[in-house]
Amino acid sequence: SLTFDAEHSALVFSANWLRKTLPLLEKFYFYWTVPPHLVPGVNLSRYYDFTQGPAPEVALGELDEHGRNHYERLRMHLQTECSGLHDRHEFLDPTTNELNAHAYHSDRTMRESGFDVSGRFGFANLEVLDIAPVCLNTLLWRLERDIAQVRDFLDATATVSVWQDRASQRAATLTERFWD
Repeated sequence: SLTFDAEHSALVFSANWLRKTLPLLEKFYFYWTVPPHLVPGVNLSRYYDFTQGPAPEVALGELDEHGRNHYERLRMHLQTECSGLHDRHEFLDPTTNELNAHAYHSDRTMRESGFDVSGRFGFANLEVLDIAPVCLNTLLWRLERDIAQVRDFLDATATVSVWQDRASQRAATLTERFWD
């Protein structure tokens, strides 16, 4: 019948699309679950940018009404008393009193996260490298579950339990670390 043919075609299309998509999902997953994104010993992931130096979009733009970019404002704030930051000198070069490589790395990492400058990951997000965010790890847990379902749908049942185990381990770690 026509209905059966349409449903069968949709299933074949879905299966073909999933077969093509699965390697991309797994590549995306592994990007986030190997060091330096994966924090050894914690078994959770974090944001981590691989480039160095100031972000060009900041150095060349984002000027305030006084003509200062984000880095200039950040440096000025770090030079004065900064509440909430455990060690402002971790982000300033002691000889020049300018932002150091760690400050730029932290800023670029915050930008990799997709979040705007805020206090989400400490003052000006500068502590982002020290945080395994629940949001990222929850998305990875969901991806582990989704990959297990896709593999089950594609009858790749030998690997379904691997992905289910990963999801269970991440859920247990999330519960242990983020809930009391």
